[in-house]
Amino acid sequence: MKRILYFCFLVILPLVSCKQKEDIQLAENLQQQDNSKKELEKKLIDANNRLMQVQDVQIDGYVARRNWTMQKFENGLRIWEYKKGNGKRYVSLDKVSLKYRLELINGTEIANSEKDGLLSFEIGKGQAAEGLEIAVQILSQGSKAKVIVPSYLGYGFAGDGENIPKQAILIYDIEVL
Repeated sequence: MKRILYFCFLVILPLVSCKQKEDIQLAENLQQQDNSKKELEKKLIDANNRLMQVQDVQIDGYVARRNWTMQKFENGLRIWEYKKGNGKRYVSLDKVSLKYRLELINGTEIANSEKDGLLSFEIGKGQAAEGLEIAVQILSQGSKAKVIVPSYLGYGFAGDGENIPKQAILIYDIEVL
């Protein structure tokens, strides 16, 4: 009986020991992966913050060259309401239509309602740039405004895949109908 126990001890102990080493190695690998993910996340956040700062400077220069009196919001959105509206205020899930002109910060026109028709969307459904949806909720029916949307509130790093390039700052001239 002692021989059997001794034999089992000699056979099982190395197996258990190997399993423990595998578990330790697996835990170390998972920790390294977690650290890599955290490092990548930090790098992405840093890159995004730098992009926001660069775009903020570009937008400030654009506004200064035109002598526009724009309200700057904490999220980076800028609005100059050059004609006050006196109609209803829009909220999430309201359908809104705009007369508009959209151009890039370099002056390239992307679209306008005269040739492309009115821009209509339901607020909060992701049918328009996030910054435009926010602006419409700040304005009221009948308002005319210039709206500058930084890329992170517009079409982001990728653009729209068609007319709007990646990291594009959008300049809207809108009339809320």
